[in-house]
Formats: sequence, structure tokens, C-alpha cells
Amino acid sequence: MDGRKISDLVRSIGIKQRMMADTHLRELGINAVQGRVIGYIADHQDHGVIQRELATAVQRRSASITSVLQGLEKRGLIERRVPADNGRNKQLYLTAAGQALVLQYDSLAAKINGQTVAGLTDAEMTAAVKLLTRINQNLPEI
Repeated sequence: MDGRKISDLVRSIGIKQRMMADTHLRELGINAVQGRVIGYIADHQDHGVIQRELATAVQRRSASITSVLQGLEKRGLIERRVPADNGRNKQLYLTAAGQALVLQYDSLAAKINGQTVAGLTDAEMTAAVKLLTRINQNLPEI
């Protein structure tokens, strides 16, 4: 066996999960890029995020991120705060509405993850994680 079947299956699983996630994101009124932006801000809520860092993290140009942020801010999902020690770099934080949206999405993501591994035993999941980890380690970091 040449590994193509494994690559095809991994790709197929990823596509199916992404399609399911996109459906749930649409139900929440956001798209995939907005979801990644909100997710990144949520993960760094303790110290805030500057726009340049966010653009790098979600692999988008600063101009596109500006547009995404303006839309999220207009919808009341994020806010910009000026830190006392640096008036130039506004930091991004989720609002209460943004945090509520993240909780909703996390619940939906848990359902997707549960559906992905439905019917597998703990031993099968452990074996799958070991194999996929080894495969992942064969590839360069991105």
C-alpha cells in the first residue's frame, strides 16, 4: 500500500468536518474566516490581540482583517480597547455577545467531534491518535 488511501481518507474527513462546521457557522450568522478570527481572539482573551498578530495567525492580509473586524465590531461581537501603556496598538477583545457565540460554536463543534468518532472504542481512538500523530510528525510544520 502506498499511503494514498490514508491521505485520501484524511482529506475526506477534513472536508466533511469543514462542511459541517461551515453549516453551523452559517446558522450562527458568521463565515469561516470570521469564526477563525473570533476563535483566535477568544483563545487570547486574557491579554487581548493586536490586528497585526491576528492577521499572521489567521493567515490573511491586514486589509482583509480590517474588513472582517469592522463587520464583527458593527455586530457587537468584538471591541477594541486602547491599553494605558500603548495608545497606538488597540487590542481586540470579545464582547459578551462574542463570548456567547463562542460557547454556542464550541457546543456544535463538540457534536461534530462526537459524530466523527461515533462507534469507536477508547482503544480504537487511542490507536488512531497514535497513528495520525506519527503521520503528522512526518510532515513539516506550517
